[in-house]
Amino acid sequence: GGIRLGRLHVLAAGSGMGKTTLALQMATSLSAQGHDVLYVALEQDKATLTLKGVSRCTREISEADALTTWELEEADREDCRAHLSDGQLATLELAKERHAKQAARLWIIDRPTSIDELERIVDRHKRLTGNTPFVVLDYLQYLRPSESQRHLSSTDRARENVARLKAIVAQHRLPMLVLSSLNRIGYNVAVAVESLKDSGDIEFTADVVLGLQPIQLGAAEDGN
Repeated sequence: GGIRLGRLHVLAAGSGMGKTTLALQMATSLSAQGHDVLYVALEQDKATLTLKGVSRCTREISEADALTTWELEEADREDCRAHLSDGQLATLELAKERHAKQAARLWIIDRPTSIDELERIVDRHKRLTGNTPFVVLDYLQYLRPSESQRHLSSTDRARENVARLKAIVAQHRLPMLVLSSLNRIGYNVAVAVESLKDSGDIEFTADVVLGLQPIQLGAAEDGN
């Protein structure tokens, strides 16, 4: 049913499964539709996330001349840029323009952030713009402990943070997407609610839980 106002959505997956890539595509798509988006990046920096977006645009423009994020990082160096074809250079320029338009309403915050700071970021954005943003938190387990949480275990801290995220969603009636890792048991089996156990009661607090996994892990016995 898509992203809903006043709902806390959680996207859970193992490391390297593409949580950030998918969330960033959703965020950019909503920005392109005219919605304000706050992307709180606690693992990757703004430059890397921007290159991910430009890379996606190169593929939208030309599969033959598409550039990976790694190739774009290398292209910043003049000696590597010389190895790009004319078609790749032309595609890159078009992709930069396309991404700039798509991400015009996308704000990336890439500094250490606690739940207290996240509340202030949302409050400040609403106060300055008058708009209710779509908020992406990438990701839950990387939230910095606030002063009052330093004595808590990682599980208890995650439990408190999820409850407070739900309160932010309810107070501002905004849509929020929170990325989360899985517990160790969840890495090698099909993603289920049990995959979020020991992660701070995420499965009980969230309104929508999405799982991302290799297709083989979700296959039925007949291979479908």
